[in-house]
Amino acid sequence: MFEKIIVPLDGSELSAAALIPAKQIAITYGADLLLVRAIQPQQYAVADPIGNIHFWPDTPEGELHAYTEQYLREMAAEIDHPALIYVDTGKPAEVILDIAARTENALIVMSMHDYTRAERWLYGSVTAGVMPFAPCPLLVVHSAENPQHILLPLDRSRFAEQIIDPTLALARAFDAKITLLTVEKAGLHHNEEMEAMIAKSDEGLAERYRVDFYERSREYLRAVAARYPDLELDIAVTYGSPARRIIEAAELFDCDLIAMSTHGRTGLERWRFGSVASKVLHHAPVNLLVRRPHDLDDCQ
Repeated sequence: MFEKIIVPLDGSELSAAALIPAKQIAITYGADLLLVRAIQPQQYAVADPIGNIHFWPDTPEGELHAYTEQYLREMAAEIDHPALIYVDTGKPAEVILDIAARTENALIVMSMHDYTRAERWLYGSVTAGVMPFAPCPLLVVHSAENPQHILLPLDRSRFAEQIIDPTLALARAFDAKITLLTVEKAGLHHNEEMEAMIAKSDEGLAERYRVDFYERSREYLRAVAARYPDLELDIAVTYGSPARRIIEAAELFDCDLIAMSTHGRTGLERWRFGSVASKVLHHAPVNLLVRRPHDLDDCQ
């Protein structure tokens, strides 16, 4: 499934946490690890007390490059697994996207810094910059522990289903179970006020109304699960705001990874333009696997 696992590092312990799941995936599929770091040399003109102008920091770019290569070699030695290294000058998100675009059958595995809102405004988020444009699946790591239970939200579209294969690949690598989830839009089929009115005269009919609403989605999820008879896939259906319900379902079922397609054009309208994936990325305290399909226009 994966031939190269791209792991961006920035020198922090948090970014290095991504190496643990990345190594497990690489071992499972015999993939190469590629450790990546971007350098952004910046110099500022500073006047000393007597007016002389100096540039700070004064480290030449060549030295920064050599220092960064040495750091990546040390990280490769620590994980005790064959790894390639790649250093380039530029903005981190752009460097990551560039090497991913030039790498076939790749998976990006990277940690996300938990910035406050103010910090995110000041510094941006490299992960958020990579996610909408990544040419391959992206695994965002919040915890260094290998996932054991994956939540896979689907919305009946072929677009959303393109995340299934990468999800199954990770499930096999981590020996994790999977729960398929559909979030129906509140009011699309199910109307709580209508159900309450029916219940006043006939509780049984109200229950049938509710069951019929959920059964449509259950049938779809059962059909998806039937494509993979060698796997035991649980199913769940809820309704409401997609991002909120996905996060709540992950907590309810004790899932430690959420897998979903992003930047959608099809399916139910609430799954548009990656907003759901973006909200989940910033608010769910679990790992996140996302994929932006190349052929969005074909996912009808």
